[in-house]
Amino acid sequence: TERRAQRRERAVKKAGSELHLSDRFQILEKLGDGGMGTVYKVQDTSIDETLAVKVLNPVFARDFSKKRRFIREIKALEQLDHSNIVTVYG
Repeated sequence: TERRAQRRERAVKKAGSELHLSDRFQILEKLGDGGMGTVYKVQDTSIDETLAVKVLNPVFARDFSKKRRFIREIKALEQLDHSNIVTVYG
């Protein structure tokens, strides 16, 4: 939803040259870059779990069609349930 996307955008901010994902996630390492964004290995401090977080490239954040594609990707992945596919929390 638009409101959820706005909250997610507010949670992602630049801290100097280092990306900071709210106080909930501690970035452990950058896993890779793709066409739409960057994936980070993070520690979720609220549940003490290691997760992967994909962050939309800031250049695309202003492009409605790119944001829509990113959201479609999330929704498609949420439908999948397999041991070789990560669980998506949108």
